[in-house]
Amino acid sequence: MEWIANLKMKQLLNRLADYESKEELRLNVKHLNELFNPPFKKVKDCILISKKDVKELENSLDSALDIYTDKTGYEVSNSEVRINDYFENEISMETGTLIALLVIRMWALQLKELDPNATFCLIMSSDEDRVEIRFHKLRKEEPMGVADDIESYKDGAIGYVCI
Repeated sequence: MEWIANLKMKQLLNRLADYESKEELRLNVKHLNELFNPPFKKVKDCILISKKDVKELENSLDSALDIYTDKTGYEVSNSEVRINDYFENEISMETGTLIALLVIRMWALQLKELDPNATFCLIMSSDEDRVEIRFHKLRKEEPMGVADDIESYKDGAIGYVCI
């Protein structure tokens, strides 16, 4: 996976090459399964993470698109996962980022299985408080869920990979 990243994310990823976490990770195994295998739902031309029934999501798609402007915005908003929320104790940005990288690899496989012809953008952002991942399909008629100028993000590390 080739990452497009701002300078802070590039520095973080470089630090991880030699990073060995000595942190104790306290978690619930059920939560870990939900992190690596979330309830992906294919709703018309969108893929979302939701516990709702597909039919219910389809029925509310038009009103959701009014709120989120487009399908990309809808997917980005409904696929956000905070890695830190899956642990009962605080974890470092480095450990959270390492876990996020593993999750992204798993998600990539699952997303391509759900929609093999689509190209997905998987986004990761990290700061001292949390690590977040999200995704969306790339659509020619819609902008990406990340700014064209990746360096415009000043508050933390951010990067994305397209698969």
